Amino acid sequence: MKVKRTLTILTVAVVLVCLVNQLYGETVYFLVAEPNRIFHGDSYVLPLTEPNDIAYARDLIKYGIAVDLPIVVAHIDCNSDCINRDYLAPAKPVWSWHVTQFDYFADATPEIYDGWPGYVDSNCKDVPKTIGFWSYTVTAELGTDPYHWLRDFYDNNDIDFLDYALIGSNWNNNCVSPGWCGGTDLDHNGEVDYVDLMIFAEAWLSPYASPPVNFACWSWPYQCYGDADNATQSNYRVYSNDAAIFAACKAECMSMGGGGWPCHYPDKGYDPRCDFNRDYKIYDDDAAILTANYKKKDSNFPTTCPPKTNCLGN
Repeated sequence: MKVKRTLTILTVAVVLVCLVNQLYGETVYFLVAEPNRIFHGDSYVLPLTEPNDIAYARDLIKYGIAVDLPIVVAHIDCNSDCINRDYLAPAKPVWSWHVTQFDYFADATPEIYDGWPGYVDSNCKDVPKTIGFWSYTVTAELGTDPYHWLRDFYDNNDIDFLDYALIGSNWNNNCVSPGWCGGTDLDHNGEVDYVDLMIFAEAWLSPYASPPVNFACWSWPYQCYGDADNATQSNYRVYSNDAAIFAACKAECMSMGGGGWPCHYPDKGYDPRCDFNRDYKIYDDDAAILTANYKKKDSNFPTTCPPKTNCLGN
């Protein structure tokens, strides 16, 4: 009993350290992921404090890799900070490393800095402590309170009785990665207990703005009409390569690890290039958009995509 009480005190101390880190300074958190072709499907969290850096990160979200310096260069440490997670994976599993210092935005980095978040997680002690992943950039703004991302188990932009009830239904259950009992094992110690309840209660009934997810490829002028590759082929904006990309999206979504069909954000199989109507899922309606606009001439398209609209029939 004494050992268990000591472990509980230590766990509470770790949680309190995390909460103190959360409250220190006015930090804005951003998601860094693959904006275009999705190879690894993972992500990491980048904290920024300087106004110019925050403004530039928001430009990257708005304009994508068209911005001159898309690559994030930063120093890392091989310890968890309770914040850095793979936001694109179910239950947002925590990484065993985190960014300690943002350095600068770049258009190229030494090859030794390249990689991906999952690789660093598995090999952190053996990789350089500076990262600059070539195919990753800032894709979304996560706000100033990262802990709210984890307590809203139902993703309804409110921490309420539904979330509390889920904690109750998993109380004292054994929890394992990656699900962690629907995310309710907040400290990932293997069970839902009073520590998780304490973490949850800190944000009880506290509404928050859902993270704005505006993928870089959605700024392409014809993406919502089925142009998945942002390129002209044989004088057509929507053609065979776009159909092949969509077929690959569907195959990945329907695979065991892809999330199923329809495929929803943030399933690992979700590729925003194939989400033509931008409803955060890839399904038959997106296939219909591609089919309706297949081999249409440029003159039949408006000059750019309206934001988050269903383009079928336009």
